Amino acid sequence: GEDEREQWRAVGWQVVSCICVYLACIAIAFGFRYVCKPKTAESTGSRDHYVSVAMKIKKFTRVLEHDSINLVLLLVDLMFCAFFIVRSYEQKFQSWMMAIEALCVVGLFVVSILEFSGSYTKALYLFSLPSICNIFSIVSVIYTITTSFYIGFGFLRAYTALARMESLHFVNLICSRVVKQSFLVSLNLFAYIYVFACIIFITESLGEIPALRAYESEAWTVYNAIYFIVVTLSTVGYGDFSASTFLGR
Repeated sequence: GEDEREQWRAVGWQVVSCICVYLACIAIAFGFRYVCKPKTAESTGSRDHYVSVAMKIKKFTRVLEHDSINLVLLLVDLMFCAFFIVRSYEQKFQSWMMAIEALCVVGLFVVSILEFSGSYTKALYLFSLPSICNIFSIVSVIYTITTSFYIGFGFLRAYTALARMESLHFVNLICSRVVKQSFLVSLNLFAYIYVFACIIFITESLGEIPALRAYESEAWTVYNAIYFIVVTLSTVGYGDFSASTFLGR
C-alpha cells in the first residue's frame, strides 16, 4: 500500500544519504593526502607542518583510547542497539528516546571527527568496518530524528561496540588470552546474528518493495534459481522450490 511505499522511500533516502556522506568523507581523506604530498621543495615545509599538527591532534585524541572513555562509548553503542529493538515493537519514535539519541549523536559526531583527524592513514580508517558502520549509523540517526521515522540503522553500532570491546585494556588484565579470544569470537558471532536479524526485520516488516512486486513469481527464473541454489547449499531447504526435471535433479 501507500504506507509501505512511504516507508521504503524513507529507508531508501537513508541509504542514499549514508552513501553520499561516506563518499564525501573518502574524498576529504584523499584530498588531505593530495594536499600533504610534497610536490616541490617549498611544499615540503607545509607537509612537515601538517604532520606536526597531525601528531599534536593524535596526542590529544589519545584520551579516547582510555578504558573509561571506551566504556562510555560502548554503553552508548549498546543503547542504540537496545533502542532499535524497543522501536521495532512500538513502531514509533518516543520523544524521550529521540532526545537521548540526539544528545548522544552529537557526542559521537565529535568523537568521530577527532578519531578521523588523529588517524595517520585516513583512507584506511574510513575503509574499516567499524568506521563504515559508525558513519552510516550517525547519518541514519540524524535522518530519523529529523523525520521522526522509527526505522534507522542504529543497529549497526553493534559492530562499533565490538571494536570498542576489543580495545579495552583492562580485559587483558582480568582474563587470559585464550579466554579473551573465546569471548571475542562469541561476541563477533552475536553481533553478526543481531545485525542480520535487524536487516531481516526491516525487509520483512516493511513488506515487498513496490517496484519489485512485478517480479514475484513461483515460476523458475534466474533469480529464483540462484535463490534455490543458495538455500540448497546452506542446507536450509525451505521446500518452496525443488527440481522436477530429470536433468535438474
